[in-house]
Amino acid sequence: MTAGAVVPEELGEGSGSDSFFDPATRAAAVSRCLGLLATYFAAAPTWSLERRAAVAGGPSLPDDDQLSRFVRLRVALAAADRLDGIVRNILVRPSFLSFRSAEESVGTLSGHLDVLRYARDHRSRRNVDVPRRYPIRVTRRRHSTPENVAAAYAVAWLHKELNAPFDEIPRDSPESRESLRLGRQLARILQHPVIAEILPEAAAVWRSASLSVLLDKARTRLERGHIASRDTYGELLRWFDGMEIDQLRPTAGSMEWAFYDERFDTKLFELWSLQLLYDELVERLGEPSIPIRPLFARLEGPLAEWKLGGSTIRIFFQGALERLGEARWSYSWPRAATLRGFPDIAVEIERFDGHRVPLLIDPKLRRRSGPPTEEIYKLLGYFGNLGRNDEGRGAIIYHSPGAPKHFRLETAAGGAVLALGVDPLADVEAASEFSRVGELVVASTGLSAEILAQLREARQEVGKDSQELVAQAVQEAAVATMLSARESVPGADFARAEKMTRLTLTDEWDRLSEKTRTMLVTAEYFGSVVPTDADHSGPLLGLTASCERILHESLLDRVRPPDTDRLSRATFGQIVHILADACRERQNTEEGPILRRTIGQLSLDSRALGSLARRLRELNSDYRVPAAHIELIDERTWSDGRALVLGPAGLIAALVAGLVPNP
Repeated sequence: MTAGAVVPEELGEGSGSDSFFDPATRAAAVSRCLGLLATYFAAAPTWSLERRAAVAGGPSLPDDDQLSRFVRLRVALAAADRLDGIVRNILVRPSFLSFRSAEESVGTLSGHLDVLRYARDHRSRRNVDVPRRYPIRVTRRRHSTPENVAAAYAVAWLHKELNAPFDEIPRDSPESRESLRLGRQLARILQHPVIAEILPEAAAVWRSASLSVLLDKARTRLERGHIASRDTYGELLRWFDGMEIDQLRPTAGSMEWAFYDERFDTKLFELWSLQLLYDELVERLGEPSIPIRPLFARLEGPLAEWKLGGSTIRIFFQGALERLGEARWSYSWPRAATLRGFPDIAVEIERFDGHRVPLLIDPKLRRRSGPPTEEIYKLLGYFGNLGRNDEGRGAIIYHSPGAPKHFRLETAAGGAVLALGVDPLADVEAASEFSRVGELVVASTGLSAEILAQLREARQEVGKDSQELVAQAVQEAAVATMLSARESVPGADFARAEKMTRLTLTDEWDRLSEKTRTMLVTAEYFGSVVPTDADHSGPLLGLTASCERILHESLLDRVRPPDTDRLSRATFGQIVHILADACRERQNTEEGPILRRTIGQLSLDSRALGSLARRLRELNSDYRVPAAHIELIDERTWSDGRALVLGPAGLIAALVAGLVPNP
């Protein structure tokens, strides 16, 4: 800095402090990332759980998925904690129904003598019984009232919920400890004589699904004054009013759930940031190819993954730095060990050529009046350990109540670091700030806006062909991306790849169009430069696209109008299905007869084309669709798919022989 230079206040390092959320901000953050929070479990021996309102205005959760299972656990923990106190108060003075029974007292009179029975029996007897028997009336109590049966039902049901197996939860987590404690308390209540007496009736209510009828009877008794402990049983009925007993789902604050105390706020800020980043990427890229994982599996691999035309985007949470590259720094004393690091959030972009670009996002629940310089230097330290000093990309997220802020740092080599000040209470403004991170991620993929829009639209399709439409969009994106990147490939390298492809195909090479040759050579080149352990999806999709091009050029494009448009829009999978149908005697598709007429007009061998269609179906199901959808196409799969397409008797040779006329 030159002498006398002044740093503007807004760009100077401001004083900062760790902070906690106030209740309103905490509720807003929880509401935004409810789905992530439900599956996050901390190994925290000193933490405790609190009963909290279940996120006023929060989103409803699906009924039948893993996420709902863990929401049920948190709701059950809060419900059991409250129910335990309610039922203990009930058992101090439980309601009952009185009834009289006719019994006998033997030897001595112990009870209220039934005079009428005694007189009648005495006259009818000729001999006096020894010992003497006295008929008596005994008043007894029965506890199977609707309100007591409801209490037993709730205790038994929650005991079952808390004893469900949850192997994913750490043993030293607050959830595990609470499940064990409350489960034991409910088990003791189930052994109480009053509850044990009416458990069979509660089980009958469960089997007949008549809980609502039972609760209506209990409310009627309470309203008519038939229950002495009105306040205690009223609390029980209010407990039921706050529960969706069959679903255990928090919706719009209708229930409580068990959640961590304020010491969790720093982690809550990280999860809130993760949710905003995920939502931003879904908005830009569509739903992920591999759905988001539960957070208890966060150390096992990426949380979510998008397949983008041979390129892949992965999100990690609390993953080790080594997942993103080889660490440069290591300890030499007192023992050899790598200098490890655990970025809160990491986005890895693996391009079709195997090149990997990591983006690190580090949320810190701290307030800064200016740029968070301390946190920025920590991020730069991560980049340095990965060997990306000048081209690192990432963001620092910090707490800026009421006033969103952003700063951007850049290097000449293309590095970029964002510093975003956001507030969970200002959700719209925070989402707008996170769009800057989304722009940074998208820019790092090297994919055009048109390709991303095409992929996003395909993933929004629903119906029986939705998977095929996504596969086609990913294939077209992979080809477009590789052809675009080909321009930066050294001419000598591409010439060598062209020579090898020409020698592999021999006679078929001269009968291919220039576009097909370019597509094949491009796929071959990038398939050869992809690292062994990287994803080979892009080059494999390039080979399948080459087969599709031959089908279009030699057959589909020769269909006469007005049927041309119908077939020109068909995807590769649809084309294979139509071709197989056209070669049968009986057609099952509308396009089958159209293509069959063209095959006849061109004097092509329909039997040979039927055999070719079966091999193309194998290419589609075993290689193309997996390359567009699953996590990784390894080198062996690429090699097998390449042999199917380019081998001596491969599909290119068969397509040329069956469809391409001799020059």
